[in-house]
Amino acid sequence: MIEKDPNSFEPESVATQRANRYLESGTSAEQIGDDKEAINCYLEALKFAENAEAHYRLACLYRKQHRPKEAGDHCCAAMAINPNHAGAFSLFSSVIDEKELEAPGAEEAKRKDPSGTWIKIGLMFDKNNNLKAAEESYRKAIKIDPGLAKTHFLLAKAFCKLEDYAKARLCLSEYQRLGGEEDPETLEFDKKLEEQGY
Repeated sequence: MIEKDPNSFEPESVATQRANRYLESGTSAEQIGDDKEAINCYLEALKFAENAEAHYRLACLYRKQHRPKEAGDHCCAAMAINPNHAGAFSLFSSVIDEKELEAPGAEEAKRKDPSGTWIKIGLMFDKNNNLKAAEESYRKAIKIDPGLAKTHFLLAKAFCKLEDYAKARLCLSEYQRLGGEEDPETLEFDKKLEEQGY
């Protein structure tokens, strides 16, 4: 058995240690209300190692500063690392609706269309190539409103990107059964599935 030299460190563990130190410093800065220093610390932490919590803390701070794009980007990064990060998921769902919430009647519209939030979340995941999370978001939207054709088409496209062509065909068929529009995009998609043998 080969013993490891206790004085040697793997580069990844050193990087992780440095990232954790910056993460702790960022948390301390945040606790005393120094948001600028906290942001700098979390950004430094991410230079050493990807960390869901650092991304989430940045998202919270950017949201606080009314910077929804940056907040959304860091929520997505946190969820890409940890798809079950409840805080990032919750924050993200509110960030993507931030501009709508400022409009009169937005809360009423949100109550009438709860599946719309899941569709938006799915689109953001899709955009960031987090396809499994996109699939899950579209499924939640379908559970709320199974008759909304466009969600079935979005799910079909996600399955196609995942190379699960059989499920993509089933979703496209459901889209068509529900009266989804036969436009150039759906016709091209149908053709692509046929080329794959489905």
